Amino acid sequence: MKVSLVDAQLLDGYLREVRQQCWLALLGSLQLRDLLGLVEEIPPELAAREDLSRVWRLQCWQAVDTILSSGMVLSILLWPSARSQEVRARGDRLRQALGVDEASPLKSRTVRHCIEHFDERLDGWLVEHGGEEIDCDFVITCDDDSVPNVPLVRRMDPRTWIVRLLGDEIDLRSLLQEVNRLEAVVITDGPPTPGA
Repeated sequence: MKVSLVDAQLLDGYLREVRQQCWLALLGSLQLRDLLGLVEEIPPELAAREDLSRVWRLQCWQAVDTILSSGMVLSILLWPSARSQEVRARGDRLRQALGVDEASPLKSRTVRHCIEHFDERLDGWLVEHGGEEIDCDFVITCDDDSVPNVPLVRRMDPRTWIVRLLGDEIDLRSLLQEVNRLEAVVITDGPPTPGA
């Protein structure tokens, strides 16, 4: 397939967006790491305050949500869901330019669906668990004994960086490793020559 100048310009624009989404995800990971580090520094009398605990959990989830949202955008850019052959070809060219293979954690439908279809999945979750008390906050578990025995919409284990969202698991470390690799390709190599 011969790539026109317009295609090259479009590909360059997509590569700039990939770089931007990588930066957002990596910024979210830095924020999350810093917030998780705060736990050990908070005096016990402050840690016991529900208002401070809630703010901290929400800030943690905001950072996780940034990572997941950027992961979803990257997944859509690399594996477009449009049925048009032209759009799928753009995804193919972008993956080729960035050296992304089929084993990439960004290809996981879970990464996309955790945000893209959140409302539909929450409908099912509420039907199943609606009669029970549901903690909808971001919850960090420190050990297996401290995990509450209630259904949770969101949970993250800080030791593994595994996020559970409406029952699905996403390995943030694997996702961020791929994001870091993509960012390095775009920054180090500059915009690749399409079709090369």
